[in-house]
Amino acid sequence: MISALFYITSIVIALACIGAFYRYYQRWKRIRNTETTPIGDVRRGCCEIKGKIVALAPTLRSPLSGTPCVFYDVAIIHGMRNRWFSRGGPVIQDKSHEPFGIQDETGVAVIDLKNAKYALNLDHKRRITRAKPADKAFASLLKHYNLSDDVEKADQAGVICYETFLEEGDDLYVLGYVNRFDNDRPVFTSGEHSILISDKSEKKLLHHTLLYATLYLLLSLLVILLIFIYYFMDHYPG
Repeated sequence: MISALFYITSIVIALACIGAFYRYYQRWKRIRNTETTPIGDVRRGCCEIKGKIVALAPTLRSPLSGTPCVFYDVAIIHGMRNRWFSRGGPVIQDKSHEPFGIQDETGVAVIDLKNAKYALNLDHKRRITRAKPADKAFASLLKHYNLSDDVEKADQAGVICYETFLEEGDDLYVLGYVNRFDNDRPVFTSGEHSILISDKSEKKLLHHTLLYATLYLLLSLLVILLIFIYYFMDHYPG
């Protein structure tokens, strides 16, 4: 007799996969159906723009690499076995950003991530590195986050650092909502959906988004099929 826990767990997984499929599919439709607008012609509502990052405030500095940037997201994980499974240990995640601009030949738009929901889809601005105990910069990083006492020298090789950042001059694709203007510059923030920020080409972004939607759909169908198979095996043995 297959337990009820199996069915409940399988149904929850299937529903989670269907939900993920729906989110990626809706994102794919928004990207496909929204035309790129020159920044000088942007009006209120959902808009898609492309351009280069320009700093509108003093730049930040990523604590991991020291890179001057307008956005960073740093994570330090101790006891990581591989990229997908963690044994636990102290975890630090530090994010910081300033309003920054996207500039094309027609003008500048402001990207305001404060209190906004956003989704980053980046190829070129993510780094994953395994710590080197002899590296002075790594020791300084541990001290910065008060982890020096938690991570013994013998265990420092088991620390993995993740870093995402956006630099001035990066080419970006942005899909978001404009609800207001600041000195005639459109201000992008999140509305009904998150701000989508990517350093991929639009064609590549569409391809990857549809790929994820398809994978989640196939996974949900596979789980549903397994539920039916086990149901019939359980109720009609032999």
